[in-house]
Amino acid sequence: MKNELRKKLFDIRANIKNRDEKETLVINKVLEFISENNFNTILSYVSMRCEVDTKGIIEHLKEFSDINLLIPFTIGSSMKAVVYEGEELTVDKIGNVFGIEDKPEFVKNIELSITPLLGFNEKNHRIGYGKGCYDQYYARHTIQNKIGIAFDEQEIEFERDKFDIPLDIIFTPTRILKLRSNK
Repeated sequence: MKNELRKKLFDIRANIKNRDEKETLVINKVLEFISENNFNTILSYVSMRCEVDTKGIIEHLKEFSDINLLIPFTIGSSMKAVVYEGEELTVDKIGNVFGIEDKPEFVKNIELSITPLLGFNEKNHRIGYGKGCYDQYYARHTIQNKIGIAFDEQEIEFERDKFDIPLDIIFTPTRILKLRSNK
């Protein structure tokens, strides 16, 4: 079921109209949220394909010396967070930044994680790429705020799997969807 949804969502996301304008709205909301909350430890995926572009967020955040900026590295369905030190943000086909595979894992608490998604529902559950990397990572680590960034067109109805961990907030160009207490 989710594999069929993934195919549909890849197509939807690839054909977003007014993409640049919508991305700017999402990115500005995320940067405002970060600024208002004074987060010091932030994990952000590095965008690929047609994802909402996080490279602008990362470039903006690296200007602040008091922020520990982390990026993920995945091997199979396992993921680790590593400190971003200004490496070129060129990614392979699964979203890993080249040249960080040997970096040690960041093991302290993370205040904010910006999470990739293909789709989401009204209960802030996400459809990712199907390996469960983020859900497994979130189950093993303390993440205070798990957020997703998406286009409104990516909202779709689906049933969550038992291992799915909902996001606390999803930012879209027109909405900020906060997790309700009935997960």
